[in-house]
Amino acid sequence: MAGESMNSSSRLFWFCAALVIGLNSGLGVLAIAKPETPTIDAIRKEIAEQETDSGEEKITSEDYARKIKERLVEEDSSNAKDYSKKIQNELQENGPAAQENFESYSKEIKKELPDGSPLSTIAEVKAGRTELDPVDFGSPNSSIGFRVGASLSNEVQVSSAAGTGNTLTDVYENTEGWYPDISVFYDWYPFYSQYLGNLGFRFGAGLIVFRGFGRFEVTPANNLNTFEAVSRTEFRFAYLPLEVSANYRFNLFHFLKPSVQVGALIIPYQEERTDAGDTLRGLSTSLLFSGGVSLLLDWLSGRNRASLYRVHSIKSTYLNIEYRFQQPLTGSVDFSTSGLYAGFSFDI
Repeated sequence: MAGESMNSSSRLFWFCAALVIGLNSGLGVLAIAKPETPTIDAIRKEIAEQETDSGEEKITSEDYARKIKERLVEEDSSNAKDYSKKIQNELQENGPAAQENFESYSKEIKKELPDGSPLSTIAEVKAGRTELDPVDFGSPNSSIGFRVGASLSNEVQVSSAAGTGNTLTDVYENTEGWYPDISVFYDWYPFYSQYLGNLGFRFGAGLIVFRGFGRFEVTPANNLNTFEAVSRTEFRFAYLPLEVSANYRFNLFHFLKPSVQVGALIIPYQEERTDAGDTLRGLSTSLLFSGGVSLLLDWLSGRNRASLYRVHSIKSTYLNIEYRFQQPLTGSVDFSTSGLYAGFSFDI
C-alpha cells in the first residue's frame, strides 16, 4: 500500500511540473510573437498620455488624426530643411570646382559639334540665319509684271490706200468676243520715294493672234449659181506689240496708288493663208496712253512677303487695273485698241 501511495504521489508531482513548464513555454512564445506597436498608435498613445498628465479632457478620433498630421508635417519639414542645408553646404564647399568642371564639359561638347550647328535663337538672329530677324526690304529698283486684256475694242484695219477697206472684224471671226491679249513688261525706277511716288521706264511685249476665212472683194454671180462672199482659204493674222513708255505712280495712299503712262508701240505683223497666196508682213507704229490704279497686296500676309523676298527678291506685290488707248501713227495697217487690262506686278 505504501508503495502504491508513493507511486501516485510521484506521478502527481511530475504531472504538475510538466503543466507548469508548458504554461511558461506558451507564455514565452506569445510574448515573442506579439507585434510591435505601430508608429501611428505610438504617437496616438503619446498624445493621450500627454493630455492625460496635463489634465485635459479625452480627445476624439478626429482630434487624434489632426494632431498626427501636424506631427508628421513638422517632421517632414524639419527633414527637408536639414536636407536643403546639407545641399547648400556641399555647393558652397564644392561650388568653384563644380563650376569649373561644368565649363570644361561644355567646352568639350562644343568641340565635338560639327560646324554650322544651331546656336541660340538670339545668336541665330544676329547671324541672320533665322526667319525671326527683321527684314529690311529697302527701296525697289525695278518691277516685272504681266497684264491681260479684260474688255477690249480692237479696230485693226488696212488703210484705204493700201487695201479693200475690209476691217479685221470682217475677216476674222474671233474678234467679235474675247480673245487672248497677254503681255509682259519690265519697269526700271530711276527715282523712287515712299512719299512722292516713283518714276519708271517700261519695256514690254505681247502677242495677239486671229484666225478666219478670207472674203472676196467682189461676189461673182451668174444665172445658174450664186457664189458665197466667204472663201475657203483660212487666214491667220498675228502681231507683236513692242512697248516703250514712261510712267509715274503716285504714293498719295498707302495701299491704293494711281498711275499714268504715255509711250509708243512698234508693231511688227504677219498674215498667212492656206492657199498659194503670198504671206504679208509689215511694221506699224502707234501712240499709247494709259491710266489706272495699283492695289498693294503686302498686307495680306507679312510672312509670305518675307518668304518671297528671301527666295525671289520680291519686295512688294500689286494688283493693277488700267485703261489703255492706242492711236495709230504710221504703217499700212492701223492698230487702234482700247479697253481695260488687269494684271500683277512685283517690285524687286
